[in-house]
Amino acid sequence: MRLAAKVSSYDRNMKQRVSGGAHILVVERGDAQGKRLAHRVKSSIARTKKFAGTHATVELYSYENPAALASKIKSSKTAMAYFAGSFEEEAAAIGGELDGTSVLTLSSELSAVRAGIVLGIGLKSGRPKLYLNLPQAKKQKVQIAPRLIKLMEVYR
Repeated sequence: MRLAAKVSSYDRNMKQRVSGGAHILVVERGDAQGKRLAHRVKSSIARTKKFAGTHATVELYSYENPAALASKIKSSKTAMAYFAGSFEEEAAAIGGELDGTSVLTLSSELSAVRAGIVLGIGLKSGRPKLYLNLPQAKKQKVQIAPRLIKLMEVYR
């Protein structure tokens, strides 16, 4: 999660999103593996003192459907939504619901990034690797600095 916090500082619109404090939503599925991951991510973020230069609040959210999730993100002014578990099948619908909403979506599942989540963090040869869905990033008003994009695998 430290890497996610660091990457978020390269998003030119993040300061505007966190102007009243950073609200981070950890989205979990009903399955046990997704719940465990969500709780680990929440604990990791809670240990982080600052997120994008401000205090962070973290909330767990049980996923229902794309429309309900988009409504929650908009009403709580979420700066970042982390998807814990498998969201590959819903990623395109989630991305569609979030068109025009300024939020950084993040997953460790590469297939979800290809389908509609903005940013992915994974491992390649034992090293962290960043993945960016550029069309979805534009739709969600995420503007990653070009010098960081050069280090990412970008899907267009």
